[in-house]
Amino acid sequence: MSKIKSILIVLLVLFLSSKNISAQRNVELMIAQTQRSIMNDDFIGAIKSANEIITLKPHLYEPYFLRGVSKFYLEDFNGSILDLSRAIDLKPNSPNAFHYRALSRERIYDFDGAIQDFGEAIRQDPNDPQLYVNRAVTYLYLKQYYDAIGNCNLAIRIDPKMENTYMIRGAAKTGLDNFIEALEDYNKAIKLNRFNGNAFLRRGMVRFELEDLDGALIDFNEAIVINPENSFAYFNRAFVYAKQNKFDSSLADMNQVLLIDPNNSLTYFHRAMVYSEMGELDKAINDYSVVVSINPNNLMVFFNRGNLYMQMKEYKKAKQDFSNAILIYPDFADAYANRAIANSQLNKKKLATIDYDTSRRLKEEHYSKTHKELIAEEEKIESLIEFEAQFFQSEKDKEQLQNKDLDIDLLGDISIVCNIEEGLPEYYDYKLALIGEELGIDLIASFNPDRQSENKIREVIDSLDQVITSDPTSINAIFKRAVLNTNIKNYHAAISDYDQLIKLDSTFAPAFINKGVIQAKLSLMYSAFNSTQTGSFVLEDQPEYSSYGTNMESIEDNFNAALQLLPDLPYAYYNLGNIYCKQQKYNQGFEYYDKAIEINPGLGEVYYNKGITMIFLGDSDNGCHYVSKAGELGIEEAYSVLKRFCNKK
Repeated sequence: MSKIKSILIVLLVLFLSSKNISAQRNVELMIAQTQRSIMNDDFIGAIKSANEIITLKPHLYEPYFLRGVSKFYLEDFNGSILDLSRAIDLKPNSPNAFHYRALSRERIYDFDGAIQDFGEAIRQDPNDPQLYVNRAVTYLYLKQYYDAIGNCNLAIRIDPKMENTYMIRGAAKTGLDNFIEALEDYNKAIKLNRFNGNAFLRRGMVRFELEDLDGALIDFNEAIVINPENSFAYFNRAFVYAKQNKFDSSLADMNQVLLIDPNNSLTYFHRAMVYSEMGELDKAINDYSVVVSINPNNLMVFFNRGNLYMQMKEYKKAKQDFSNAILIYPDFADAYANRAIANSQLNKKKLATIDYDTSRRLKEEHYSKTHKELIAEEEKIESLIEFEAQFFQSEKDKEQLQNKDLDIDLLGDISIVCNIEEGLPEYYDYKLALIGEELGIDLIASFNPDRQSENKIREVIDSLDQVITSDPTSINAIFKRAVLNTNIKNYHAAISDYDQLIKLDSTFAPAFINKGVIQAKLSLMYSAFNSTQTGSFVLEDQPEYSSYGTNMESIEDNFNAALQLLPDLPYAYYNLGNIYCKQQKYNQGFEYYDKAIEINPGLGEVYYNKGITMIFLGDSDNGCHYVSKAGELGIEEAYSVLKRFCNKK
């Protein structure tokens, strides 16, 4: 081998080696950035960064672990379990991965799985006290209080200065009705950290159980002083005031909770009870009605509201509420008894007799049940009186993605637009890029309109009008004007432009897609407005509204025409999926969604829309899987859906 050739080979080896080192350093920097994002509570950014690492290094442990942790804090627990399981497959000796997977399993009520994972994490790292504390919490959920206490004791041996350990042990002792020893544990927690508001709150709850109302009030006041945004402290103090017959103060605290969380049905329920005590039955009924709107399958709200209607001698309404309670729980003896009274007052004696007999029979059956059967009955009733209630610790908690109160609906159609503003949410598509390159337009797919002001858009339209007047065949100018007219909702002008484009170039696929998107919008608007109008509906600035907006066949034809020109364009399939799902033709809609995913697995909107549709159709398991994937792909709305519908028993 010649000397020169040898030198070249050595240089090539060194070059390749340096490239590998550089790539490794880049990955290490990306991992560090992902960790920083998690530390700064930027979990969406962390997931995005982890996705990029996985693309580069699909067999690396760290990105799956970090993405799983991020999903945990966004309360996508099933998604977290999937990622952490992958991390464990890649690195079985990873106590942190087992720890977070245990926490995620606990949150979805897989307590056996959680206990198993805690056990493995402890086997790998027996000197981490937090593992024992968190396993104790799982035992609390299982009402295995002695096991919870035992785990807290193990944690205290390792680190006796963790105040949360004493709080968890205090909760376990409270579960055993050992209130005096529970108070001692909360006292220790407060001694270790005088500014732990939750320790005062929990001690106040124990004092309330012991009917030490003055002591409880002092503790709740202190918890509120430490953290004035702790809604659970106000909620508990309201109970003290109600017990002291200080109803105005109790109402003020409940109002404060609802100011922080307007959908807290548990607070509405208890405020209704306070109004009932005050004799303000109309206000109580209004609050119970709010609970019905939030938790329509809650047994007790119908029963309690029915009782109030009875007091007001509105027997038909009372009967309906008792019937609703029976529908939810057919063995509810008291509901039959009260409905019997309502039927009697309505002079329906036969129905009253049937209800009396049913109530008596159910009570006899209840008294003859075994202890095991009574426990099962109690658990059944508990499952039917659950309330939607989030007690936020701070405004920051309330503003977390998963806690935002969002209207849940299909995400909008995707159009093809001109990329004239940096930062516009987009999907790059090389086929669109090639089409745009020929016309001198930077084409992207987006479902968000241009964020320029309307005045600015109109100025641009005026300048484009002049260009088009000079050159009526300028596809570039006509397309830009059509997109801008769509952004300011001048749909008729936009459709006219797209029709002109199609005449000029029948192979210009973006014109077909965008025309279909506008027609779909008009159809939706027409349906919505027409359903709320008693007379004929006229959209003043859309003179040909009806012909453009209601022809579903024309909408489908436009998307299909685009697909004939560009068969692998996922956005047309996505838009067709939306159309069919809105028409409740779900199987066809899902077929189009699946086709879009097959072409572009990174299209998060498709996963989201298919997922929420499946959830509303009752297929929560599969639907939540799709919504979780949407969150992973950057759809922030997913986390509110996951928390609301996917973290249930």
